[in-house]
Amino acid sequence: MTGSKTKMRVLDALQPPGPDATPARWQQRKSARTRLRIIEAAIDCLVENGFAGLTTQAVVERTGVSRGAMHHHFPTLIALVGAVVEHVFFERMRLFLEDYLERMKDAAESERLEIATAAARARRAFGPEIRLRIFWEQIARLIVAVALYALGVRLFGLFVAHIVSLGVTAWLSVRLLGRYYDLGLLWRAPMPAALRHDTLKSGLATMPPNLARRAFNDLPPVLLGLALSGGGGAVAAGLFGIARKIASVPLIVRQTFLYVLAPLSSAQSAADKAQIAPLYRFANRIAAIIVLPLTAVMIAGGDATLLLFSPEAADALPVLIVLLVGRAGETILGAATPIVEMTGHRLLPLANSIVGLAVAGLVGWLTVDAMGATGMALAVSAGVIVSSWAAVTELWISDRLGPFDRHFLRALACGIGGFAALWLIGWLFQGLGMVPRAAIQFACFLPLVWLGLKFGLDAEDKAALGKAGRKLAL
Repeated sequence: MTGSKTKMRVLDALQPPGPDATPARWQQRKSARTRLRIIEAAIDCLVENGFAGLTTQAVVERTGVSRGAMHHHFPTLIALVGAVVEHVFFERMRLFLEDYLERMKDAAESERLEIATAAARARRAFGPEIRLRIFWEQIARLIVAVALYALGVRLFGLFVAHIVSLGVTAWLSVRLLGRYYDLGLLWRAPMPAALRHDTLKSGLATMPPNLARRAFNDLPPVLLGLALSGGGGAVAAGLFGIARKIASVPLIVRQTFLYVLAPLSSAQSAADKAQIAPLYRFANRIAAIIVLPLTAVMIAGGDATLLLFSPEAADALPVLIVLLVGRAGETILGAATPIVEMTGHRLLPLANSIVGLAVAGLVGWLTVDAMGATGMALAVSAGVIVSSWAAVTELWISDRLGPFDRHFLRALACGIGGFAALWLIGWLFQGLGMVPRAAIQFACFLPLVWLGLKFGLDAEDKAALGKAGRKLAL
């Protein structure tokens, strides 16, 4: 069944009772239009004045219909309220289906991309994959979006940039996969029952955290639209969406280590899990040194960055700050998550996902009504940090693997120092205005990260950076 047929069948089943949307006779079409005008006027009354403001007189005045016509379509106020509920539900479902089916067009390509890069990761082709997933999928998307924005293509440009970056990355992933595997084996190779069973178990074990990550990314705007009445829900969802995109930048650091740690942890768990600890702690030290100054510079330049979208987007600054802090906490602790997923713990990823989503749901329930998009940002940040801490705790209990040692404290101190230095620079140059101040802070970011790497890592860590460490003269 095609997407359009699916949409039509669902909407036909949900069509509110009453005259058809396109009746044959002129009189029936006029009656249907009158009914819709009455429903829309009732919605306006509810949005502006609440249930107390929904009266027959108010609806009649807004629509200009007679009381007789009003009572012909809706004999009682309860009947009108019921029609309003059905109409709003139908329209929300229609918009949801349109958005969902549009997203589903990319699903097959996204799955091919993930399979190809995961297979290359198993051969420890970390450098090429990181270039694919970080540059071509993330940075190239931003470049295309900015270029289209400069040409005057605004909202649609974001969609085009997403499709272009995803298509190029999928194509390059297949080429990368061909370096290490005979692609013809995808059709010719046998699939023993034991291998099918093990693949299914591994897939089911890693599915919950992946679904939870998608929920934390994609579900909040939908929930805001449902939770907040009238246009406030749409505004909050839009502000959250803008802030979420900007706040995803620190996750680039997390993704880099996730791609490396997952296959190494899987291989090492069959021999000696204790040998995972050095790489685990190294990843956390690097993350602390880089992510804390990165968070500071993103917060400091947040107001200027938001203005690139529109003047109204400046209202998303509190949302952005909360999300950046949450993403920073997730990134510093996030190295535990791929280790838990790849070291034979089948149920722990599911437990982490449930706990994280439960915490996010509780915080959202307590804050969204009063704080809107900022409350949703608090919920998401609380959920991802709790999930990360749960993975850290589980690794310590099950395998005595911990991310913190005496070297981490030095790295953390350098990260905090970079964070504080960027805020001090912002305070010293606040008289210059928003954009010049942000430019100076961005210019100071890389030197501060270099200082953090130089003084926050010991000789063994610097040697582990290999050619990159030598080029940076650490």
